[in-house]
Amino acid sequence: MTGEPKCQRPNRLASAGSRYLRQHSCDPVDWRPWGVEAFETARRLDKPLFVSVGYSSCHWCHVMQRESFSDPMVADVLNRVFVMVKVDREERPDVDSMLMRYCALASGSCGWPLNVVLTPDGKPFYVATYIPKESLVALAISLERLWRERRAEVLEVAERASAMLDQYKLALAPGRIPKPGDLLERAVSTLEGAYDPAYGGFGRGMKFPIHQALLLHARASLTGDSRALSMLTGTLDHMLFSGVYDLVEGGLHRYSITRDWRLPHYEKMLYDQAWIIQVLTEAYIASGDRVYLDFALSTLEFAKSWLWTGRGFASSVDADTSEGEGAYYTFTLEEAEAYGGLPPEAIGLFNLSREGNVFDEATGARTGRNLLHVGERLERAAEKLGLTPDRAWEVLWEARKVLINVRGGRERPRVDGKVLTDWNGMMLHALAHLYWATRDPQVLEPARALWRLVEERMDGDRISHACYGNAECVEGMLPDYAYPAAALTALYTVTGESEALETARSLVKDMIDLLWSPGGGYFRLSPPGPHNPDTPADVEDTAYPGAYGTAVHALLLVHRATGWMRAREAALRALRRVAARLEQDPVAHASLALATLNTAPLAVEVFAQGAGEGFRGEVLERVYNPYLVLHISPRPEDLRRLVEYAASMPPVEGGRPTFYICHGGVCCEPLKDKWSALDVVARLSKKLG
Repeated sequence: MTGEPKCQRPNRLASAGSRYLRQHSCDPVDWRPWGVEAFETARRLDKPLFVSVGYSSCHWCHVMQRESFSDPMVADVLNRVFVMVKVDREERPDVDSMLMRYCALASGSCGWPLNVVLTPDGKPFYVATYIPKESLVALAISLERLWRERRAEVLEVAERASAMLDQYKLALAPGRIPKPGDLLERAVSTLEGAYDPAYGGFGRGMKFPIHQALLLHARASLTGDSRALSMLTGTLDHMLFSGVYDLVEGGLHRYSITRDWRLPHYEKMLYDQAWIIQVLTEAYIASGDRVYLDFALSTLEFAKSWLWTGRGFASSVDADTSEGEGAYYTFTLEEAEAYGGLPPEAIGLFNLSREGNVFDEATGARTGRNLLHVGERLERAAEKLGLTPDRAWEVLWEARKVLINVRGGRERPRVDGKVLTDWNGMMLHALAHLYWATRDPQVLEPARALWRLVEERMDGDRISHACYGNAECVEGMLPDYAYPAAALTALYTVTGESEALETARSLVKDMIDLLWSPGGGYFRLSPPGPHNPDTPADVEDTAYPGAYGTAVHALLLVHRATGWMRAREAALRALRRVAARLEQDPVAHASLALATLNTAPLAVEVFAQGAGEGFRGEVLERVYNPYLVLHISPRPEDLRRLVEYAASMPPVEGGRPTFYICHGGVCCEPLKDKWSALDVVARLSKKLG
């Protein structure tokens, strides 16, 4: 089921703000949303809770709904045995994180749909992902008997699971913060051992983009590491020209189930688009290869075309239509030929055939359907076929026109219109850096709109995670403060709009006040509240960066931009709390490793007193440094208002511009010549230390 259901007897989810919950509103299952009422009902009825977590663009979530949750016989059993709870993992990432952490501890094989059985007081004792119908019924009957006849054993398992989750708080492994240069070197060396030279990416099985690992390579590449640049471009060249990237309309599918990036799971997530734009931008800067910038802009065009709501970007595009998973994206040769204009060279260039280049996931049989799949850089494939590079790109554009017409006659995948603050913060951050690389006002336009979205969602010391048309809002969580704060600091550097920096400082202040746990010494993912999990934010990266590293990055960036010492102190406390784990495995904690680079010499602050805005353009033109903060003001009092330690900088003498450059907590002697200042900034921006 991918559309909005219509039924005569909807369940409790019919009025939910979340589209994913509403998709289950016609199930005969007696679903409840996560919350106080569900737990009170479980205690009153003395039943376990069956909590099923998914999201609207998840293919296997739809399969389980079709097979099991829509079946009245299955629903009768589930309703008898459990209090049934449905969770949208995008709406409640805190609940998803807690249950996923239990899944990792209990089974190690995790994904969505995620199904966890809890005691009425919220302690988990059973976990599974996708469960076939017959197995689900058998499981429910078995757990009913266990709950009734062997309750003590069940509660003992639940207590052990709860204790394991509690131990996670105590296992954050404090230590000394590693040196940024050593950390990046160790991360790149570790990833080199996992790098797949045949197809790019890491590992030899299914391939995820692993954006944070790619960003580590990009940051190392920016400092001149040719080994990191080779792995970065090798991965992108395979990924962008294979099925996992949509060469017809742009945008990155979530992952590939094959090593060669050929066969994707077709959902398109906003966070994937945001991070690949950032990675591609930095790959372009590091390599000088315009193709990466073109793909970054193409990804943005996809996001604007499919996901833009007028106020922010929607969260995802479904993998499925009523014709099946991926049916919108794949095509037969007969369909393409019926429209005419498919260049004959496309057959060899994109590995097309009548039998199809898309395989059935279960059987491996050819399906008769195709995707545009090159498998390597387009120019290299063209050379093997005797085509010039220019002709190869012409063939791609001609094939795109044909296939857009083919898609135009089909049912479009549905879009989950939920506008999430944290994911839009990711996109805002990517757009600020894309603007740095392009200086294109059309890139800045949606960035400013996202800034307005953030400010609209701020209410006093709180921010909302998501808001719906019925004015219902979901309370903000750690990434809803951290991502916009980091993004607005980057926006300030490229535009000079001081209000963006003031908003960023306000966000990190609220983040510390609401989400730092002084007793536990860690950042919570969600604020204290009934049935809000009291567990640390994720330190490891998963499908997207660990929230803990995101918070540290925002704190360090805002401190460097404003001089606000409380932000620095909180960041260093948080870093020390996990430093041993970070040093032991920087790849699993890549977002933390990236945040730590804010303490390296390449973390540069530039104060230009008495200089005009033209100097900003000259800096952005000559230097790309994602850890640079740039202050330009004709009046020293404006700088002192924004930045606490700017008060120690003497005012401009006789109206002559003065340039202060600070890094590593030290400010150099003021420079009077802008070219000297530019040279120093460029040199420091390539230094790790």
